[in-house]
Amino acid sequence: MLPGEGCVLERDAPLELLALFFQSSIRLPEELERELDAVIDGMRAAGTDMRVELLGREFDRTDLLAINAYIERRAAVPVEPVGEECSQFALWGERTLGSDLKGGLIAGRNMDGEIDIRKVTVSHFLVFAVEPSEPGRRRWVSTMWPGFVGTLSGVNEDGLYSMENAGPSAPGPTVSGVVPCSWIQRRALETAGAEATAESIATMMDEFTSDGGGVTAAGSVILWAVPYRGQESPAFIYEGERHGGLMRRPADVRPLDPCDIMGTNHYRVYGVDPEKGPDFNFGRPVSCWRYSTGMATLEAWSRTGRQAGLAEMKQLLQNVARGTTEYSVIFLANEMRILIALDDLEADAWDAPHLAWRDFGFEDLFAH
Repeated sequence: MLPGEGCVLERDAPLELLALFFQSSIRLPEELERELDAVIDGMRAAGTDMRVELLGREFDRTDLLAINAYIERRAAVPVEPVGEECSQFALWGERTLGSDLKGGLIAGRNMDGEIDIRKVTVSHFLVFAVEPSEPGRRRWVSTMWPGFVGTLSGVNEDGLYSMENAGPSAPGPTVSGVVPCSWIQRRALETAGAEATAESIATMMDEFTSDGGGVTAAGSVILWAVPYRGQESPAFIYEGERHGGLMRRPADVRPLDPCDIMGTNHYRVYGVDPEKGPDFNFGRPVSCWRYSTGMATLEAWSRTGRQAGLAEMKQLLQNVARGTTEYSVIFLANEMRILIALDDLEADAWDAPHLAWRDFGFEDLFAH
């Protein structure tokens, strides 16, 4: 019995079974299929040695798909605990008016957890500047790793920001018809702009609903944001997994300030029993120390009227880092500036937000 048909994969499932899951349970939109094939064809045309000794065979499209859908691996099991990993924040309007941002929106993320003893996700970190060949598509920038044709950390030329944190999933069977979250986010970055709202992004995401009824089958907490130009909610968070999902707006939960929002790796509304509160997702206790740390800071700033600028966003990301952050990104949406901090290659903790930051203008990344 194949995954997606009731088969249960163990946490440390053999590579063959994971390959069956990717082949049988992942739905490949035609565009994604063409891009994966083009990458493989390009590798061969460039004379790349396709042999992977660990696998005992040549690198193929399933392997490339596994890279682009590495978070969907968690959808291959009935339930997979989510550890303490990524964190994100966005602030705008009254919270940034008196700072160097002058009311503009700032968003930031720590990318945590994709770590190994060799620090491959540091040494192989890439900034992609993508100019689609299709007419009418928006240019976008991604901070990811080799082989990615989608993104989990991206912004586009109109200032739309889309970055994902891993989220939990309710117990249940594996599902089929799963489109990789990295491709869904790419589609949004290419087709939506500064006018994006929680409603319009939700409608776009619904096009990729899996057979289980949810969109991001492995469980995701996605922060979406656009430049602030007086609209009520320039930032919002999608919380969802294989069975469903919803959009969380500013002040739906603490912190209650209408001009900030944050997310970590657990849901604050979706899958939350009102009687138990957000420290439980689907009835299971979750560790929310990073959320509590960030929330307490934001609430103190709101009470005391402290204005948040670039320095404060760096402080937030540093406060919730725990030594597993391979890179951090800050996006000044109204100014179209991207700041990136990358961990070093020292044999120690992964402390990206505490290290040097590099500042790029969006257009600078497309200069020829």
